[in-house]
This record gives sequence, C-alpha cells and structure tokens, in this order.
Amino acid sequence: MDPVGDLQRCLPRGLSRTLCKGQQSPSSCWTCAPGPLVMSLCEDGCELLTLILILILTLILILILILILILILILILILILILILILILILIPIPILILILILILILILILIPILIPILIPILISLLRGVRFVFTDKPWVCWWIKPALRDERNNGKDSTD
Repeated sequence: MDPVGDLQRCLPRGLSRTLCKGQQSPSSCWTCAPGPLVMSLCEDGCELLTLILILILTLILILILILILILILILILILILILILILILILIPIPILILILILILILILILIPILIPILIPILISLLRGVRFVFTDKPWVCWWIKPALRDERNNGKDSTD
C-alpha cells in the first residue's frame, strides 16, 4: 500500500501539497496526512459513511414497521374486546346492539384515516432516503466530491 499514491489519487495536488507542506517523501507525507485523514477524504471513507447511513435508516425503518405492527395488534385487541362485548350484549335487545355496533364501526372508520396519513409519509420519506443513498453520488459525500478528480474537466484536478 502506497500512502503517498493513495493521497495523491484521492486529493487534488494543491490540497495534497497543503496537507504535506510541500514535502514529497513518503514518510513525511504520511506523517502529515495519517490514515484516518486520508480515509475521511477518500472514497473509502465515503463508502463507510454511506454504509453507516444505510444501517441507521434500516434500523429506523424496522422500528417504524414494529410500531405499525403494534398498532395493528392494538386494533386486533380492540376488535376482540368488541366481540366479547357483543357476546355480553346478546342479552340486550337487538336495536341497542345495532346502535353499539354502528358506534364501534364509526370509531374504527375515524381511527383509520387518522393513522394512515401519519404513517405513509414517514415510510415514503425513509424509502426515498434509502434510494437516494444508493445513487451514484450519495449526498453524504458532497464535501468529498470537489476534492476528487473533476470528470467534466477531462480528468484534471479541480484545483488546476
């Protein structure tokens, strides 16, 4: 592994000279630009940040899915309680039972439209973020791209 070569590949010449104070020997350049600095300025560091971001977004997505499952379980428990209530109310005359069922149905119809608009945008925004991270140039590395070779400038350094 050639630290000077890695540094020169990852950084434009001007920035490389600034970090290494104009010294061209491998040992002095490596001393003034140690591995973690090269890692953070090079694409490997960018890929590492991208992986960390993907893991964080995945964990958030899993937590939201768990919350949705909990909400579904709560709704199922409410329906079970309603069925138990119906069994208890069988002894009550039919018109009152129908009225209670209509009220329960109205309650469910009110809860569903309230929960859906809250949960769907959250899931969509998370999925958009994950898709954006997988693109060619992740937004995590916006600060690295100017330091890399400028593709629009025929492969010349952006500081030339």
